[in-house]
Amino acid sequence: MAKIRMTPVHYRGATPALNDMIAGHIMLTSVSLSASVPPYRAGKAKMLGVGSLARRPQIPEVAATAETVPGYEAVTWFGLFTTNGTPKR
Repeated sequence: MAKIRMTPVHYRGATPALNDMIAGHIMLTSVSLSASVPPYRAGKAKMLGVGSLARRPQIPEVAATAETVPGYEAVTWFGLFTTNGTPKR
């Protein structure tokens, strides 16, 4: 949508990606707010925007990406899993 090109680098979770970004090994990362707000508030990372259509109440000073890239929205989902044989109740 923004007509930019990036090379994806796949990580096994947000923490290693954030650590590498803070250390300067990669230029940016896209992770959930729950993972990114602590390093942002600690001054270790600059937050360019949030992937929602509107600013988030937790960090109202950070623009929604949709403010500069109209219609952009990134959503996160989480699955809850367990082993086979787990009782239903």
